[in-house]
Amino acid sequence: EIKLPAASSRLASALLRQMSNMELGQSQEQRPSRAQFLEVGQTLTEQTKRKEDELEHDPEPLEEDLYGIGITSLLRDTRRLAMGAEGKFCLRLSRLSATSILLIANIVLQIFLLVEFKKLVTAAAVHDMRVAYDSYHGVMYDPPYDTTANGFRRGRPENFRPEHFQDLTAEQKDLLCQCPLSQPVYLGVVLAIWTFTVVSDLRKILFLMELFFHRTPRVDTYRAMLVRDEEDKTMSLEGLTLSIKWVLFFLMFLPRLTIDLVLVWLGCRWLVATPSFADVLLNAMALEFLLVLKDLFYTAVVPHRDKLETKQMLIPSNKEDEPTYFGYLGGFAWIVVVLCWVYMYMLHIQQVLPEYRWDIHDVCR
Repeated sequence: EIKLPAASSRLASALLRQMSNMELGQSQEQRPSRAQFLEVGQTLTEQTKRKEDELEHDPEPLEEDLYGIGITSLLRDTRRLAMGAEGKFCLRLSRLSATSILLIANIVLQIFLLVEFKKLVTAAAVHDMRVAYDSYHGVMYDPPYDTTANGFRRGRPENFRPEHFQDLTAEQKDLLCQCPLSQPVYLGVVLAIWTFTVVSDLRKILFLMELFFHRTPRVDTYRAMLVRDEEDKTMSLEGLTLSIKWVLFFLMFLPRLTIDLVLVWLGCRWLVATPSFADVLLNAMALEFLLVLKDLFYTAVVPHRDKLETKQMLIPSNKEDEPTYFGYLGGFAWIVVVLCWVYMYMLHIQQVLPEYRWDIHDVCR
């Protein structure tokens, strides 16, 4: 340890006191500038947090199904035809025609199956259920009876006689006690599962409609719709002409949206009319094949080169998602939509058994 002389020690102490006074005075003078510095720092921190929360979407390829190849062919072939097609006019036109015909054939087949399904399957199941429930009211209720719009009997609540249940035949008891409406909770869960199955396809349609019609800018020529990335060998969508937007809407989105909505209603109707608890669940799974026809045809028919071009077609979202309640929680609103639909259908919309009295569950215990 080095000891300084007393004089040197007093001099050092004086110098330290003077430096402290100078720093104190300087801090008094620079206090406003430091406050400004802290304010700027806080602003930069908030901007950094905001940037971290913002989600920038990368361009995504189209779905690998019949609609994906249809959109790819429409955009790529229309653009190449507008550019002269470099001597391959017939080739480009033939592929555009083939994919369009295949897409239309898929839509026509779905419509045909829906019509025949309603006429041959659903109508018979609904009729048998109505006849059985009419017989049930004829035995379980004392006269007089009311009549539904379809001409079937409905007893009045005050005339209900549970003890008459033993007068029904074993076949009638088995059919009525297997009626899905006799177990509303079970039926509601199955209807919700089926509705969610269709909602998953509906969300894809609504997303593509927003992407192509709202986020994608409008261009004046077919040539300006796509830009090729030579490094990645991909095609990126830059914009759509008004005519292409109309073709996409009427050829792809509107028929697909309509089929999905009809399928929700028709599927629920068939499930309510199914006279077996086991078959209700199996039928809900079987109905999905109408939704996957587009995937079946894509896998079985579309050439491998066309599949590669579909993968290489990138669609930019042209949007940055900021953290909002809708962005974080908007998708969960579909749960409320589905539950409301199931509730409304079972209690008010279903016409399998009009004016259903909810009078089977207790007697079948």
